[in-house]
Amino acid sequence: MDRIINFLQINEYIYTAGQPKSNQFSLLQSLKIKTVINLTLPTTEGAVKNEAEIITLLGMTYIQIPVDFKGPQKCELERFYKAMELALNDPVFIHCMLNMRVSAFLYLYRVNILKESKKTAWEDVLKIWKPDPVWSLFIEENTFRT
Repeated sequence: MDRIINFLQINEYIYTAGQPKSNQFSLLQSLKIKTVINLTLPTTEGAVKNEAEIITLLGMTYIQIPVDFKGPQKCELERFYKAMELALNDPVFIHCMLNMRVSAFLYLYRVNILKESKKTAWEDVLKIWKPDPVWSLFIEENTFRT
């Protein structure tokens, strides 16, 4: 799986990465992935145009939640939470172009929904990148206060 850019296994059910090449999606079958969630805009350079078709032919569920890297929205995060709920307890693969959008959304999911430690979840974000001001603010504004 290290051939897929920024591949990161979070736990036994959650795998994340940047954009796989069309011939790499079959690698997901070895992980017994049931659902693929794509946060990339379909118009992004390098996006796989027939990704939904490839995933479906491989027997997996495909969910696309287009997130503009320059302006993530709370409604997209809420759609992500719902998609993760549908995939609950089945292996899921979540990707965008470089695993940056995914790392932020997954941080919020892990902290807000799964009630995981902020420190542990943040360490996984930092394995991918240090969020820029837009994403830092988005994360801060969408982290539940406890």
